[in-house]
Amino acid sequence: MQCLDLRDLFTVAQFIKARCQHGLKASTTKDKNYVFFEVEIVDPKSKVQLCYLDKVEPNATIAEIKTLLHKIYPKFYPSRQALKLHPEGKALSDDDVLEDLPVGTTATMFFQDLGPQLGWTMVFLAECLGPLFVYLLFYFRLPYIYGPEYDYTQSPFKVVKLACWCHTLHYIKKLVETIFIHRFSDGTLPLRTIMQPTADIMQCLDLRDLFTVAQFIKARCQHGLKASTTKDKNYVFFEVEIVDPKSKVQLCYLDKVEPNATIAEIKTLLHKIYPKFYPSRQALKLHPEGKALSDDDVLEDLPVGTTATMFFQDLGPQLGWTMVFLAECLGPLFIYLLFYFRLPYIYGPEYDYTQSPFKVVKLACWCHTLHYIKKLVETIFIHRFSDGTLPLRTIMQICLYYWGFAAWQAYYINHPLYTPATYGKLQIYSALAMFLICECGNLSVHLVLNQISCIGSRPIEIPYPTRNPLTWLFFFVSCPNYTYEVGSWLSFTVMTQCVPVGVFAFLGFAQMTMWARAKHKTYIEEFEDYPVLRSAIIPLFL
Repeated sequence: MQCLDLRDLFTVAQFIKARCQHGLKASTTKDKNYVFFEVEIVDPKSKVQLCYLDKVEPNATIAEIKTLLHKIYPKFYPSRQALKLHPEGKALSDDDVLEDLPVGTTATMFFQDLGPQLGWTMVFLAECLGPLFVYLLFYFRLPYIYGPEYDYTQSPFKVVKLACWCHTLHYIKKLVETIFIHRFSDGTLPLRTIMQPTADIMQCLDLRDLFTVAQFIKARCQHGLKASTTKDKNYVFFEVEIVDPKSKVQLCYLDKVEPNATIAEIKTLLHKIYPKFYPSRQALKLHPEGKALSDDDVLEDLPVGTTATMFFQDLGPQLGWTMVFLAECLGPLFIYLLFYFRLPYIYGPEYDYTQSPFKVVKLACWCHTLHYIKKLVETIFIHRFSDGTLPLRTIMQICLYYWGFAAWQAYYINHPLYTPATYGKLQIYSALAMFLICECGNLSVHLVLNQISCIGSRPIEIPYPTRNPLTWLFFFVSCPNYTYEVGSWLSFTVMTQCVPVGVFAFLGFAQMTMWARAKHKTYIEEFEDYPVLRSAIIPLFL
């Protein structure tokens, strides 16, 4: 996912609210005296011009202007911006229309950075995961909490165990509701606000699922604001009929659809009629048994007349890539710790809440936990995720793979009969050093990839190494993040000398090799001057 133009969808929701709430409408015919605006955006402190937007339509909203500024400065996504007509004035609303503002045809606006923002999904997850972890630390009485004599002991009172179950159940329920049930609004919160108590922030919000607008954004917003062309008297609109392929019942009939409308826009209109079927859950076909139309397909380019009949297919519940990565990482993190603390019913009553006498077992736990916490941090703060989604059944298969391997590895590494590495400390600590280097290298590469610009899933610049020596692997391979990932798991295999870890490392290497070769091929196709010395994942070899 590193080369996708990944942006939190919360940052563009205001644009849709202002421009799409009435469906697709025919643009009105413009007369000869149609006047465009020019917008200058200035930094209020240095008075330096940040950008100059030419030929902006008079009915453009502040949300659209923010979207254009975001294309020039990818760091400042719309929800992070505030635009003002005076440096000390009030921020303009996203719904404000340019021609209604007290400005001439050349408008000067002052920019303010509101700081990093996070969507409500992340707020809820942070709000729930903290109490869940913290309570369990005290329940299992980890060291340095109550005193050495109480480490890893349990209360003799049954109510304490019941209280733990109730507390855990409550927050797991909230996590499940956050991921699968709640429909979150397009709002965001500053990171500094999220650090503060959030008990009563969410009381009066109109929550909506942001995945429902992703396809529309992809199709209509990627080229910025454009002036509509003048339409002649013979301008023809289309009529679109959407039918259920099994019952042949008409689901909806869309009248006066513009010929340049995309399939993504038609899905958005269908979603307005049937809120359950958000765009990423829909597939539209010209034939019941045919191939699903792409979201980028334009209506007038399809082999249909002015009255088009399309067949609807429900793809089932979908989740975005952020949720996929979170589910993929949280499971192994929890599961491994269950085996490490040797909870009851795993190894036998005599081993409950005991610890292995070997230091390598504790090191392995720290390494495994560090790896997945790093992936969680990258998921929330570094990776830029696309507007794509995955069906829920596919996500369950992915989770079964990662969670199952985590349980398999943890069972043997933390087993009472586990024996450490053959060559002792030399093997353990050399593998540990290599593991830490690979983890730092993987993080360094992800930071580099976060800075390159992409359009959709296509990169528009070649990633190059920086002054950080851990990024110099870019000189030899196209996907050094995969190289470091494989290196981490090979090091973990050597350190633990455990067969399940080796199997997981081998399968991961096979999968990442396929991903790396596909990305390497994309780079070669996109850039004529792409470095010839680079291979896909293994320097000078593969």
